[in-house]
Parts: sequence; C-alpha cells; structure tokens
Amino acid sequence: MFGSFIFAGLAIQIAWAEKVAERAREAHCANNANCAANACNVLIGGKLYCSQCNTGFVPINGKCVGKDDVTDKCTAADGNTASDETCAKCAGQTFMYKGGCYEQAIEPGNVMCGGAAGGKCTQATEGYFLPPGADNAHDSVVSCGDSIGVTLTGNKKYTGVDGCTACDGLQLTVEASGVAKCTACGPDAQQTARIVKTDGDVTSCVTEHECTSTAGFFVDATGSKKCTKCAETCKTCETEATKCTSCNEDKPYLKKAQSQDQAGECVTEEACTSGNTHYADDEEPKTCKPCTAGTFENCKTCTKSDTSVTCTACKENMVFGLGKKSCISSCPDNSEAKTENTCTCNDGFKLDEEETQCVPNDSPSNPCSTQDCKACSGAQTNKEICTECLSNKYLTPTNQCIDHCEYILGYYSSTEGNKRVCKKCEVANCLACSENGGCGLCKDGFYGEACSPCDSSCKTCSGNTANDCTSCKSGSALTYGSTGNTGTCGAECAAGTGTGKCRECGLTVEGTKYCSVCSQNNEYPQNGVCAVKTSRTDKCKDGSITGGVCNVCADGFFKMNGGCYSTSQLPGSTVCLSAQSTGGTCKTPEEGFSLTGESLVACYTGCAECTTTRDCSRCMDGYVKVGSACTKCHESCYTCEADATTCKVCTPGYYKESSSNGPCRKCSEGLAGCRQCATPVNGKFICFETDDNTGDNTGGSTNKSGLSTGAIAGISVAVIVVVGGLVGFLCWWFICRGKA
Repeated sequence: MFGSFIFAGLAIQIAWAEKVAERAREAHCANNANCAANACNVLIGGKLYCSQCNTGFVPINGKCVGKDDVTDKCTAADGNTASDETCAKCAGQTFMYKGGCYEQAIEPGNVMCGGAAGGKCTQATEGYFLPPGADNAHDSVVSCGDSIGVTLTGNKKYTGVDGCTACDGLQLTVEASGVAKCTACGPDAQQTARIVKTDGDVTSCVTEHECTSTAGFFVDATGSKKCTKCAETCKTCETEATKCTSCNEDKPYLKKAQSQDQAGECVTEEACTSGNTHYADDEEPKTCKPCTAGTFENCKTCTKSDTSVTCTACKENMVFGLGKKSCISSCPDNSEAKTENTCTCNDGFKLDEEETQCVPNDSPSNPCSTQDCKACSGAQTNKEICTECLSNKYLTPTNQCIDHCEYILGYYSSTEGNKRVCKKCEVANCLACSENGGCGLCKDGFYGEACSPCDSSCKTCSGNTANDCTSCKSGSALTYGSTGNTGTCGAECAAGTGTGKCRECGLTVEGTKYCSVCSQNNEYPQNGVCAVKTSRTDKCKDGSITGGVCNVCADGFFKMNGGCYSTSQLPGSTVCLSAQSTGGTCKTPEEGFSLTGESLVACYTGCAECTTTRDCSRCMDGYVKVGSACTKCHESCYTCEADATTCKVCTPGYYKESSSNGPCRKCSEGLAGCRQCATPVNGKFICFETDDNTGDNTGGSTNKSGLSTGAIAGISVAVIVVVGGLVGFLCWWFICRGKA
C-alpha cells in the first residue's frame, strides 16, 4: 500500500512538472504577437516559437515582425520582394527553419547553428545536423529528434530519429533520401532512459528492456551504453556480440568454455563432436556439452545414442571403475584393470549390490526384500522395515526406496548423515521445495523461499508491494515498470476515444481483455496497449500502422489480433514460446494456441492444438476428445481416454486398480489414512505418505497391502509418470505460462 502511495505521488510530480513546462512554453508564445492560430509550434531549446504569422508579418528568430522591415533577411521566392506570413528564402547570415529565418549569431538561432552564410546554415550545433544539398529556400538544419525532417529539391527527404538528442549526418548524400545516425538518446514519455540501438545502418532509441527483449540484440556497456546487434551465429547474446546465449539454426549448438559460463560460441553438430570430447544435446535450447556433463567426472571422450551418453575413454592416468561407472586413478581393493583399461574383480571376488566394491564370492546377498533397500530390520518377514536405501536412492516416510523425493508432492531430497532421505516441505503455501528445504515454487499469491504473501492485487509476484507483480488475476492487466520485469496490476482494456485509447478490446488472454484496434489511426496495440507511432516504431515495421493496427511487426516480435507482442512479457509470453527472428510472426505457440498461416488462433477450452477455433487435433492433459469437443476428465484422472471417466493416469491422492476401466480410487480407500500412493504392476498399491507421515512401516516385500517385490519395479515407473508428470505440468503452468 505504501508503495502505491509513492508511485501515485511520483506520477503527480511528473504530471505537475510537465504542466509547468507546458505553461512556460505557452507563456513564451503568448508574448509573440501576430503569430497565426495554432502556429506557435516550433520547439527550440525548450521554448516554442512561431512558424507562420498573420498577414503583413513574417517570422524572424521565431517572432513576427513587419514583412517590409526585414527584406535583408527574409524574401519571397524571387529573392528581392518581401515575403508574407512565412519566409520563402533567407539571406545573409540567417538560415531557414520551419517557415522562418533565424540569425545565427543570436538566440535561438545559435542553439541550432554554429555558422551561416548565403541564407543557409553551414555548421550545425550538437543535437542538429545539416541535410546535404540544402539551399536558402529550405531548412538547412534539422533536429536530431525530428522524424519528419525536411524534403529538398528532387523529393529527397532527410530526417532525424525519434527521441534522439545527438547525431551526425556524415553518411547522408545528395543522391538519395536518408536518416541521420543517432549517437545519443533522451528519455521516453515515462522518463525511462533510452539508449541508441544500431541495426546495420539504421539507428533508433530504445529502453534497455526493449533492447534485450528484441531477439539478436544486447546492451553493450563499454563506454556509453548502446543496443548492439549480436553476431550472425547468435540468436541471443550478452556483454559482447560474439558471446552467444542461444544460437540460430545454421549453427544451433551453444558451446561454453566452462560449464558455469552463461555464454559461449555457436557451432554445428560436426564441430561439437569433433574429437569426441563433447556431445550434442538436442534438448532445447540445444547445447554442446562436455562428456563429463552426460557421464561422470574425468571422462575424456564419449559417444551419444538416442537415449544415453557413454564414456569411451578416461583422462590420462585414469581407468574405468567397476562396471564402467566412473573414471578413477586406481582400482578399488580386490580388483585391477585387466582389459579395456577397466577395473574388474579378482578371482574369488564379486561385485556387491551397489557395484562399488568387490566382496568375497561366499558373502551373503542383501537379505532385504524391499526394492533397492540396503539395510533393514525384520528382513523377509511381514514386519520388514527398510532403514537405509542404496546410495543412489532415497528413503520415503513409509520406508520405501525411490529415485527422487520430488515424486512425492510436498517432499524434497535431503541427507541425514550418510543416508539419503525424503523430507517434508514445511514451508506454508509451497508447491515444491528445493534441496535446502526452502521453497522452489510457491502457490499463486506467494513468493520467495519462505512463500511470503504478495500484494492483494497480484496473481504472482517477486516482492510484497503492488509494484512487484509478475502476473495479474483474471480481469486485470500488468503494466510493466522501468525494469520491464515487474509492474502493477490495473484495469483491463476498456473501449474509449483519444490518444492511447482503444476502439476494440477484441483479444482475451487468460480471462483478461486486451486491445485489438486503437482509437487513433497512427497508434497500434503493443503488448495489448495502444502505443504512439512516433515513440514505439521499433515494434511495428515503418509504414505498417494503419487504422489503429499494425500490419507487419518488427523482427523478434509476433503479430496477434492487430498488435505486436513480445515473448518475454505478458500477455505474449502466455501465447507464444518464441518468435521468428525475421518476419514478425510466432514460431512456437504455447499450448492452447496454433498457427494458421501467419496468424495465431486461440483454441477452445481444453484444446492443446487446433487449426481453427472449432477444429481441435489434440486435447490438453486432463481432457479427452468426445465427439468434436474436449471434455474435462473425471476429477480422479490426470489423463483419461474413451470417455471422461476412464482414467489412464491418476491424479495424486488416487490409484488405479489394474482390472478397472473406470475412475481411480482414493488412496485412503486402499489404506486408511494414506494420502499419496501408486498403482503397482502386481498386488494392490503402495503408500508413500500417511496422515501421520510415518506410514505403516511394514516394509516392501510383504507390506500391509500385500505388495510383492516384483511390483516395486513397476511402482517406480508409475510414480514417475503420475507425480513427476504433474510436477512438470505445475512447473510449466506456474513458470513458463506465468513468465514476465
């Protein structure tokens, strides 16, 4: 709330300052007698001057004087007689600018021009440039920020860059129209600092966030900050043009010098795997990884199949450990490297259960019947209780052994001494804990490792004020602050007239309305909000704004419902995963949206992929196609088939009997007090969590459910599918679809 007052106070101060400045300019013009109506419109050095006078007068130095008194400065087109209302030609050490003649030696002429002769400016001051080929009948100096500019003989047009405060026109020629090269920018209408963006020979003024939101550009902090294009092989980059953070399709694999680096170089698959010290990982974003990333420490060379990476050689002075699962400097006791540089057990010895050491052949096998259990009490009885799992497994609250504790919602992987155990996440309002026990993913309305509450206006947030929202509730829209990562939640689109207003609110994303057609013909929806053409031309191609919409979006953005959208900000981030690097269209739609030609189509509820709003080719998880519609599954089904009540995979808290073709049953029906369970291959089910979080402690081979040892293998698969799938879905829903 306090943050809201600060924000409101700041807005009032800015508005008041702008009003004071406007009144000061108006007062300056009010003292300019004989200025024609609506002609006090030439802004020089923060003051307004006249561009056209009443009959009998002409503008000299921006003020109206008698036309017959200044024929030595301002004449008609013949160069001799007096001009009227505006100057047709200038003479002597004056120069033409916006309808009037200005003396170079005094203000405001000396603000624009450092030298004049023959009725034209010969040397521009900072903030202005000289258009080539100008004469005493045309503007011979142009403001760096003037995007309208001057049109000279032969229809040659020379303009500045919107928002530019310093530039040069050295590259301009008399042979063709052109735009000055901007070298410094002023703040935008919200007083956010802007920097120069260079794309080939074209410059523009953008905020740092607008720069980094455009694919293929980065903020170069060397010297004065500027927005620079990445190297051709980079799709995105940071700090330097050649420091890629993602790659284009011709060289799609990112190869880093050190695994902890954020950036690297882009290479082909052949260049990546040359020498076999790296392998190509095709999971997006594609990366070229060292062999150690896919195998184990000290692996020198490797090969990759469709499903796995295999180490083929260890580093110098290293040998393969037992079972080729490591590279070590010397073999363990009772083993030696006999063939293929691999440690094997000596005669009379065999590998233990974990394949980490060699034990005598007559050593007893692990007596525990619980799958992957290393130590237990009551072995081979109905009261067997596993107390420690194999080194790569975790002990659950009900004394089972699993690969990852995250398979059990509300638990995380931890250690107690030398044992790996599953611990309950104790953070309130947390969906998934991280390894240190802090929260890695909070429920909506909460943030941080402690899941502290957001401001009531936010759906998700990164802090506790109204300015820290990262997404908004249905019916309200996010307005980003200066950082471009967080903002405030306000009213959704409402139709209106005037600058910045919307004619049609024809786009709805996740329950919130956004603009599809702007009220003003020279504006268009940018991220769902009407933007003025002169301040936001970098999102819509030049000349593409007509009738309140954009027809062609700029590279790195995508077109939807008449507007241009970023994949890194709402609402675009919930609609499109990535935009085409060129062409202004979406490359990869989010689930629930599909591409039809170059347009995005919103599918109907429950549909994941469609070609039209009524033609669905695939339903979302939790829905099944019945007839032509996607019908929501029964509450016990995570996925379903045939009809909405036949579960394929159960939601957490339910299990499926192998012989059943209907809904799943609650875990508590299989064992009183059971909260989370899995469907085994044989037997009934196994409980992973009970009301008291201790379980029945009846072990694995003959637990209370009568589960057999062979069933446990099936359980691992089922758990991964059921719970792992849901965790993945939750991560996608709360992170990918909520990114800001």
